[in-house]
Amino acid sequence: MLKIYIADLTHNYVIVSNETMPLGVAYIKAYLEKYLGDKVDCKLFRYPDVLIKCIKKETPDVLMLSNYVWNEALGYFIISQAKKHNPSICTIMGGPNFHLDREKQEEYLRRHFNLDFYILGEGEVPSVNIIKTFIDCNLSIERLKKYEIPSCICIKPDNSFQPLKWQPGLRDLDEIPSPWLSGYLDEFFDGNLAPIIETSRGCPFTCSYCVQGTELYNNIRRFPFDRIKEEILYIAEKINQKSPDVGCLRIADSNFGMFNDDVEVSKIINVVQRKYGWPTFIHASTGKNRKDLILKTVLNLKGALVMFNSVQSMNPVVLANIKRKDIDPVIMRDIQQQAQKIGVKTLTETILSLPGETFESHRDGLFQLIELGVQEFTNYQCMMLKGSQLETKEARDRFKIETCYRVLPRNFGVYDKSKVFEVEEVISSTGTLPFSDYLKARRLHLVLIIYYNGSRFEPLVRLLQNYNIGILSWLNLLFENMGNAGEKVVALFGDYLEETANESFDSRGSCVEFYTEEDSFQGLLRGEVGENLIMKYLSIATFLIWEDVVRYAFASAKKILNEKDVGKEVYDFLNSLEMFVCHRLASGESTDQILSNVEGPISYDINAWMNDNYCASFKKYRFESFRKAQFYLPEERYKILKNALNVYGEDIIGKTKLVTRIQYSDQLKEYRLLEVD
Repeated sequence: MLKIYIADLTHNYVIVSNETMPLGVAYIKAYLEKYLGDKVDCKLFRYPDVLIKCIKKETPDVLMLSNYVWNEALGYFIISQAKKHNPSICTIMGGPNFHLDREKQEEYLRRHFNLDFYILGEGEVPSVNIIKTFIDCNLSIERLKKYEIPSCICIKPDNSFQPLKWQPGLRDLDEIPSPWLSGYLDEFFDGNLAPIIETSRGCPFTCSYCVQGTELYNNIRRFPFDRIKEEILYIAEKINQKSPDVGCLRIADSNFGMFNDDVEVSKIINVVQRKYGWPTFIHASTGKNRKDLILKTVLNLKGALVMFNSVQSMNPVVLANIKRKDIDPVIMRDIQQQAQKIGVKTLTETILSLPGETFESHRDGLFQLIELGVQEFTNYQCMMLKGSQLETKEARDRFKIETCYRVLPRNFGVYDKSKVFEVEEVISSTGTLPFSDYLKARRLHLVLIIYYNGSRFEPLVRLLQNYNIGILSWLNLLFENMGNAGEKVVALFGDYLEETANESFDSRGSCVEFYTEEDSFQGLLRGEVGENLIMKYLSIATFLIWEDVVRYAFASAKKILNEKDVGKEVYDFLNSLEMFVCHRLASGESTDQILSNVEGPISYDINAWMNDNYCASFKKYRFESFRKAQFYLPEERYKILKNALNVYGEDIIGKTKLVTRIQYSDQLKEYRLLEVD
């Protein structure tokens, strides 16, 4: 029986970096065992230390590893270690993180000489073909390399390169036995990993910055609905039994919600939400077409899923450059209004440094989206993803793309006494966006994620609107007047921009060399460098210096109000409102501080004012004398936040992870009035 280790690795030296269960490689195991039966013995792995230990104890005949941007270096390190233990082991990698250029494919294999084969596209059929042929060759890698196996590339025994001969993926996905229902993933319900499901494969769009924009991934197929239903019910029961603190579910689809079946899937998830209180957070990318179906899908999920309106850019020149067509702005406004009317949260994604974008067009696009009613932003920097059209030499030359390299947040560690780092390549400038404007745009992103996302300042924004002061005037003042933000807020943005500039290296090698030095490595461990910066500084802002952040927000609002004849009473109301906004967010350094009740004086019934749709006349909400308000987390939010802190930790690394795994609203407290002595 051929012993095969199959791994989808995640770094776990500091924190579990990619905390999803290894569904992709579980599909490979299921398909191999279906067609090769008792000829193979397949074992799955997620954690590198466990895999290394098993290799030392019993080196397998075949080692198969997934390759993503977050585990590429780790995977090749373990492949090299395995070859030392057994030079005759057959090593295979597969996954989307691989070049399209033939020359780069060959160069990669020659440089990574311990890697025998690379599988491109979907891996189930090529895996069976390569393992079956390996068995037929009496486990001779040299003989195996003489065969042309579709969707596989290698360096042949005569030192020539075997180029890609692509084979389409399976037409019927139900040919793959369910790893969930087969019990292959039961061992990964360990309290750290979150389950992930796949209801469909393929993407119809051709975006040049995305790996799925190529012909390898354009064929759209679905798993049967009854199978998906069984999987969800199975997973929910296992979560309830083994991992009750894990509130997250991931959905791997590229465009979830665009199909009628997705609405039905959301109904099944709603059933388990009502039965088990899980999932509280769903990580999924909703599609950009069929918004009627997406609205229904999101509405069924009790606020656990946000509706994506990903645009990447509002600039028509940029959209043409990246082969993308966005939804019409008039239709987008209608969608936002429909979503708000039925209580569905919306989020849009933009990408900085796309070819043809300038700072001005990027800023104007963000502000246009705000005016269209988009509730939240995720602003990415453009990664040069291997396997995307934008990563090719042709695109780099055409758009005068310059890149830098940086360590991927939390994706590093020490394994078998060796330091391993994952490094990503990011576009830092183009022919239309110099690096100085790149930094300027990054500063704007932090302003928006703190002061716009999550509706943390909605009461203040609605008050300003009552005086015909638009949100863009306030946001622009926050951005332009940052030098007057107060010492801690100025330091926050200064540190953020300094770290943004300093995290960039000219080459992958120089990045690895820098962090290999012990002082730099210790900085990574402490979370001082190498984090997801926008989320790191959002965490600092909301947990550690929230009072100062609120003070700057209200000072800026008062500056604008001073230019209007608003009367003195509005400033008295603003004092109560400032206390309310400050105290209702669960913040603090320790878990106890974050979860504890806080009190403050209040002169107006803010809740009543908000329930009356932020009434323009607030005088009637004034108490006869000041009252004391106690702010507390309702039971459900308390549980969600406490569980998240238990899973991710209360240090800055944990909080940076936490803010991406809970809803903003779960951090909001309610208040009750107390008797005044």
